[in-house]
Amino acid sequence: FFLMIRRPPRSTQSRSSAASDVYKRQYYHRGITYLALAQFAEALQDFDKAIQLDPTNYKFFHNKGIAYQEMRRYEEAITMFVRSLELNTGHTASIYHLGLMQHKNGELREALESFTKVLALSGDSRDVYESRGLVYQDMKQHMNAISDFNMAIKLEQDQPDVYFYLGNSKIAIGNYEEAIEDFHKAIELGSKNPGIFNGIGQAYRHLGNFPKSLYYINSALEKNHKNEEFLLQRSMTFSDIGKFVDAINDLTAALELKNNDPFLLYRRGLAFYKSSDFKKCIKDLKKSLENHPFETYEADIYYHLGLAYSNLDLFSRAIEPLTKAINICLTEPVYIHERAKAYLLIGEFDKAIQDYSDLLHIQPRNAHAFFGRAFAYKNLKRYQEAAEDFEHAKDLDVNNINLYVNYKQLHHVKYIQLCRPGEEARVI
Repeated sequence: FFLMIRRPPRSTQSRSSAASDVYKRQYYHRGITYLALAQFAEALQDFDKAIQLDPTNYKFFHNKGIAYQEMRRYEEAITMFVRSLELNTGHTASIYHLGLMQHKNGELREALESFTKVLALSGDSRDVYESRGLVYQDMKQHMNAISDFNMAIKLEQDQPDVYFYLGNSKIAIGNYEEAIEDFHKAIELGSKNPGIFNGIGQAYRHLGNFPKSLYYINSALEKNHKNEEFLLQRSMTFSDIGKFVDAINDLTAALELKNNDPFLLYRRGLAFYKSSDFKKCIKDLKKSLENHPFETYEADIYYHLGLAYSNLDLFSRAIEPLTKAINICLTEPVYIHERAKAYLLIGEFDKAIQDYSDLLHIQPRNAHAFFGRAFAYKNLKRYQEAAEDFEHAKDLDVNNINLYVNYKQLHHVKYIQLCRPGEEARVI
């Protein structure tokens, strides 16, 4: 589709300014038309011509930013909205769209600031509350997100999307029953978003209702079978009910859609771990680390990498990833406990004693920790300290017959395993 610019007849020098005004308006309005027709390259050309004729008009830059926004060229859109605001600092449409682009570009704090500024300048707006709520959601500030979504609903109660967003944040804070109600409200208001069924499935998984979880996630996948998020959520339900092969198949399909995604690799690595395929677990977890996982689960990747090595009796190789897990989360007891056991089994008894002692500072009633430290003391021929720890372990868990040792038969015993790697209690 092509639109012609009508050129005014040649005029005298005194009328050139008026002609320029005509041209810039025509280029601008034709650009707007191209924008409406989704002919974005043509729109950009016309906005550029309008800007050449008048570089002080903020509307030209704003609408050029809109064109870049529609083309998903977020950084260029940001530049245009910033330029518009340099010319008109109070133009709330530019501030709002700047916030949208900052959010898309991962600049969450800047987006939050932009949306808050719009609310301060223009007052309550459903769109702005919803947009700011989504930023809070990505920042994991779900109580703030819920507050903004509720404000959006208060202003306009018939918009289904906001109920979907609200349900997602309620899942994040563990309010699963209300999340299900919000998702059903979105359906009642006419939403066709298959993500709603996925959300209901997630909520039922957390509630332990796995048949309903699978029913709703399968419904989402029937509507969009190539959605990696739906496949991920179904894999998590499969893992919860011990169907690790099905979980691995879903995660493999998700990775075909989103190649080398660190979280999908992490989850498949966990599924391999739970199915005792430790070599494939190690491969996936290493690949996840190569692809820059978020800090929220990075420590758990290192922890399970260390556990996989330990389950293969490669205790010396377990030390490094367990150490990295500890460095990320210094007070997680099971990370320290598993490294202590690895040090003990490779003969690093002093280091094992230090880890067990640090662990007992966090969990002073951990019978397994006293039992393991007793063996470290025994292997260093610190027999009195070893005996005290053996007795303390027995006193803390009198019903565990594995803690009752015959001192006369311990001479050549380096360690007695009480549970497999990864089975130590997180809370005691």
